Amino acid sequence: MNKTNSNNVKIPGGKRIRFKTFKPQNNIKPQPIGPVTNKLANENKEKRNGKNLPLIAAKTPVKSSKAPLFAHGSRIRIAKNKLLQKNQIRPYKRTKLKLLYRPNLSPQLEFLKLADSEPKFNTYENRFQRMMSVQTPRSVSKQLPKAPQGALKIIPLGGLCEVGKNLTCYEYENEIIVVDVGVKFPTEDHPGIDSVLPNMQYLYDNKDKIKGIFITHGHEDHIGSIAWLMEKVKAPIFAGPLAIKLIEKKLKERNLTNACRDLHVCHSGETVIAGKFKVEYIHVNHSIADAFSLAIFTPAGTVIHSGDFKVDFTPINGQAIDLQRFAELGKEGVLLYMCESTNATKNGYTMSEKTIGRCFDDYFREAAGRIFVSTFSSNVDRVSQVISAAEAYNRKVCLLGRSMQSVFQAAFDLGYIKIKHNTLIDLKDIHKYKPQELCFIMTGSQGEPLAVLSRVAYSEHPAISIKEGDTIILSSSPIPGNERSVVRVIDELYKHGATVIYNQLNEVHVSGHASREELKLMHSIIKPRYFVPGHGEYHMLYEHAKLAHELGQPWNNIFIMHNGDVLSLKDDFAAITGYVPGNDVLIDGSTRTLANTKVIQERHTLADKGLIDLAFAVNELNGDLLGEAEIKTVGFIFETDKGIEHNFKEVISREIQAAKKSGKPLATFLTSDYFRQKLLAYLHKATGREAEIIISIVPVRLR
Repeated sequence: MNKTNSNNVKIPGGKRIRFKTFKPQNNIKPQPIGPVTNKLANENKEKRNGKNLPLIAAKTPVKSSKAPLFAHGSRIRIAKNKLLQKNQIRPYKRTKLKLLYRPNLSPQLEFLKLADSEPKFNTYENRFQRMMSVQTPRSVSKQLPKAPQGALKIIPLGGLCEVGKNLTCYEYENEIIVVDVGVKFPTEDHPGIDSVLPNMQYLYDNKDKIKGIFITHGHEDHIGSIAWLMEKVKAPIFAGPLAIKLIEKKLKERNLTNACRDLHVCHSGETVIAGKFKVEYIHVNHSIADAFSLAIFTPAGTVIHSGDFKVDFTPINGQAIDLQRFAELGKEGVLLYMCESTNATKNGYTMSEKTIGRCFDDYFREAAGRIFVSTFSSNVDRVSQVISAAEAYNRKVCLLGRSMQSVFQAAFDLGYIKIKHNTLIDLKDIHKYKPQELCFIMTGSQGEPLAVLSRVAYSEHPAISIKEGDTIILSSSPIPGNERSVVRVIDELYKHGATVIYNQLNEVHVSGHASREELKLMHSIIKPRYFVPGHGEYHMLYEHAKLAHELGQPWNNIFIMHNGDVLSLKDDFAAITGYVPGNDVLIDGSTRTLANTKVIQERHTLADKGLIDLAFAVNELNGDLLGEAEIKTVGFIFETDKGIEHNFKEVISREIQAAKKSGKPLATFLTSDYFRQKLLAYLHKATGREAEIIISIVPVRLR
């Protein structure tokens, strides 16, 4: 033991331990290093009992996979038989992290962390599927715990790890209620797609169990998919007065008249019995009238489903949020609080809707020409304030966009919008008034290509064009994913010489969602046993989970879920016990398809690479080529690529001649992978780019 290079040492007890020696750097004090925790080091120190055994102590990892475990004197010794293997360390660290430092994560999200470290997941197809949606493989699902009998199951099919298409199922024994059935805007990741729906296959398969559909409010991300659901499901629909009007219009547009007969209007304080569920509507404030949270009473306990809300003590319509009822439920005991997370990253309080009225008053006073205001059609309170400002400065109002007109009519019929009889004018009458006498309220605040604002900005509207002196107010904030589209529209408006006012420059929009201080207030008065952050991107959900933990919620009682997860709750049991299909469903015209379909991947590929179509006419009798190949390119050859097409034809001709000399059948050669690779190799050498090549063989019978 006295020799410094000893590699085989006998220790007390007769056991031999093999050591490796390392020389430490000068002037560096010995430090506990390695991949194990100090807790393990202390345990090993106690086991020594004064014997001259090497310690296992570690804190800071080093680059070497065989890092020394303890620095002692002038030598660092490693006991090989004391090193923990990698597969021994990682499960320990994960378990500790899960229990102490973070909420319970969906197995689907855990699977992504494992997939990131595997090379086979670094392909375009897998990243495309991750971009669209996540779905846990069944091998992971088999490892999940089994739900006890009589457990309440919470199954979100949309709205988690995203903004939009909210849909949550609550299931107890053989009964299900559905909360919200929303839609989501397509993004640049969905080329050619009209809208994105939640995957409702689980509801189609269990349609006989559905006892009712409960709607929190009338925004598109909460009611936009309801017609698609009602095509295959028969169940009563419960919602506030405005939401019922909007839902009825959607159902009639798709000729679902039978579903229209089972619509039921609910008001604050009313309770609906649906099988073993009792659902109470609780008044909250939002950017649309008749917004509610739901108190869902089940045999397993009470659930509060927040819907979209904020705490507004000076709302435009109706009363302030019913905090007293939430406090009463909190005293009675709440099993689960599922709360929206849209503004969980924003500090402070969300401003009252009334503050926007003063901003509109200032802009209407100063504007010399026409005024265009773009906002969500369903933001009834915002539209009402624009109309009030227009009337105050003697401007006529013209509504642009079908959804704007339909929501206005519904809100007007219910008395939520007050307007003078001569304020509203038709589009065909705008030439009768001077520019300073006109105000337009339109859709398109999210940069949607077919909405009115985009068509006006790009000079595609048949009746309106932007002129110098016009004022355009974008009274909204971009939904995550729509930022680039909105910026492009703003740029086009500037190019026309208009004055553009948007939220990054001036406060012309207030959110309808609760900020962090309001969320803290709700958590404090509800005091739920379990908490699930809902309605938001992943970082929003995580920040909301951290906020709940800061207020005293144990990490073990917080679940960050993903669409398709099944959370089971009963007494002390709380775990994700399975999953159902929860990926996106894309609507393209009249076609419904899953997001990871081959068609969408091909559209992305065509957008990235371009297309070359080769057509060969071949004599059907002898297999000879008739003339040259016909070449068509889409999105590949630029004007500066001179001679590429001519040289490409020469390469094709040369390869065909070589095939003839070798005696290969021409039709077989033209469709072979060898021929395709030769063409791709030339294109890459000549242009540095790749293309998708389609080869067509046209058989011709000559007389």
